Amino acid sequence: RAALLIARVQTPFRFRGKRQFWAYCGLALETRSSADYRLVEGELHRAKKPVFIRGLNLNHNHDLKNIF
Repeated sequence: RAALLIARVQTPFRFRGKRQFWAYCGLALETRSSADYRLVEGELHRAKKPVFIRGLNLNHNHDLKNIF
């Protein structure tokens, strides 16, 4: 598996950090949020709701995803 990974990625310097590499491999989490702010007594306050996790990202390299 390591040889296939190195062959597909070519060089690690293509990515700014590990998160970008994880997204390229299809291992990054997709998150969504909605209604982040609410109106309380005429002022905007940030709502204390958790971020929704939708699963793994869909825009990835499919060959690398099959390695993992």
